[in-house]
Amino acid sequence: MKCINPGGFLKKIFIKVWNDYQFISIFIIGIVAASLIQYVLRGQISRDMENDFIIWYTNIKHSGFPILKAGFSNYPPLYLYILYIVSVIAPNLPVVSAVKLPSLISLWGIAYFSYKFVSEIYGNRWIRLLAFLIPLFTPTLLLNCAYWGQADCIYGVFLIGGIYFLAIKKELPAFIFLGLAFSLKFQTIFIFPLVLFLILKKEVSLRYILLIPLIYLILCIPMLLIGQPFSELFYLYLYQVNNMPEMVYNAPTVFTFIPPTDQIVFLKRAGIIVGFFSVLVSFILGFIKTGQRKLSLRDIIQFGLLSSTVMIFCLPHISERYFFVPEMFAIIYAFCFPRYFYISFSIILISTFTYVNQFFGGYLVITLPQLALAMLATICALVYHYITTPAVMPMKKVIE
Repeated sequence: MKCINPGGFLKKIFIKVWNDYQFISIFIIGIVAASLIQYVLRGQISRDMENDFIIWYTNIKHSGFPILKAGFSNYPPLYLYILYIVSVIAPNLPVVSAVKLPSLISLWGIAYFSYKFVSEIYGNRWIRLLAFLIPLFTPTLLLNCAYWGQADCIYGVFLIGGIYFLAIKKELPAFIFLGLAFSLKFQTIFIFPLVLFLILKKEVSLRYILLIPLIYLILCIPMLLIGQPFSELFYLYLYQVNNMPEMVYNAPTVFTFIPPTDQIVFLKRAGIIVGFFSVLVSFILGFIKTGQRKLSLRDIIQFGLLSSTVMIFCLPHISERYFFVPEMFAIIYAFCFPRYFYISFSIILISTFTYVNQFFGGYLVITLPQLALAMLATICALVYHYITTPAVMPMKKVIE
């Protein structure tokens, strides 16, 4: 008969309780620290907040839903609906905090999907906890929503959620999420090369693809009913692009190296061609690397980071905030390929410098061309890693 060692049994219980205590403590500390940072930054007013978002929200709050037909905003209907909902459910919230609230909530959603992605690879709860906490403290993500008050986190949570559902083969919620992302920001197109790659690899079917524009059109219906012209809604994103006269907006792209010129039309067309050519090169690399085999989650993250970063780097009219998509991928990429975490770190660090230049330009000692050169070097490292990574990556969960 096997004897039970009371001392050993109690020791195991003690170790488990202690580990649980440590885990719960770190979790609570992380949550509290992230919340405190967001609370401290909540009152900051940027130029975009002062010139646009606060005015939009104030109009909606004081005049109600019908005011939306006035066309005072160049943002799509879904974002204005969100502002209206906030004005209804939290009418006493300070204006600045009310505008930032949807973005702040969405940042926690991005953290959740980062956790879900990493949970598909690692069973270790400490690693998964780290995947949840890192987005909450990533400088660009945090500054974007808590300080700047931008809406990138809102479309970002739908975008990263959509890619997660694609990765786990849940196509209907995936395309619903991508449709909602596209209904918030035109920058969702930076993920389209990955979606197209999945379709061409027959990992995703075509039957749900029309949900993306359909959801946008459905969300336009309330605006049409109150009198907003259909042409303004249908051509909204085209208007946004045409109203961007500069070739680059504080972003580390290839156009940073080009001096000012009056050949804007030529450069714009050339940039679009180069952008699509860069996507084509990404496809070629993707098909050479993966061949006929099924894609793993690591493949999806790796191609998503590569294609979106290269595309954004090569296109004209890019703002520093457009690198929001690669930044989300970069966080998960660091967990998928921990040996190459420096690539993720570099992308986020470069983007952080552009944010510093946006808010405190006079204190930045690194010039934008230097940042663009650093981004080019990072892309070269990313391409090299993509080519040299073994074709089949083990997908068994790492428990410890």
